[in-house]
Amino acid sequence: MSKLLEVSDFEEIDPLNYLEEIALSNDWELKHSEDGTVGVNIEGVWQIYTLSLVQPTLSSRFRLSSTFEIRPPLTKMADFYKVINLVNEKCCEGSFTYCSKEKLMIFRNDFDFGEIFEIKLSNAKSFMLNTVDMCDKFYPSFQLACWSTKCPEQLLGFATEHFVGEA
Repeated sequence: MSKLLEVSDFEEIDPLNYLEEIALSNDWELKHSEDGTVGVNIEGVWQIYTLSLVQPTLSSRFRLSSTFEIRPPLTKMADFYKVINLVNEKCCEGSFTYCSKEKLMIFRNDFDFGEIFEIKLSNAKSFMLNTVDMCDKFYPSFQLACWSTKCPEQLLGFATEHFVGEA
């Protein structure tokens, strides 16, 4: 068992190192950047999402972001942004934004990493997978905003829920 998993004094744990270990133990592609960001690629239902974890300086909070590429046509941008706003109204945690220059949808969720450790260390992996689930859930709505003729309010009906197990 990993030494990080055996640590009981939460103040000794570096969350970035812990998330690196989660990525390695799940065979997720791991990336480090010069700005201190740790990134992993996680395969979702619709595509591979890039998750990055950043700890802003002078803060105990962390930002977990998931990105994926999407290229809405210029003629559909108004509907596309309306769908983003409608989706954000439905999100309990985090929010979606679109960066048109890079053609990236970004789901951001800020959290205090200490809260996760106080609950249970293994929840960090769940937090990462829940972030991917949020992207997967609304991905069809975003794609349809780009390519369908339905109004934005109808497109939220295409958000998916993922279930585990058998009926």
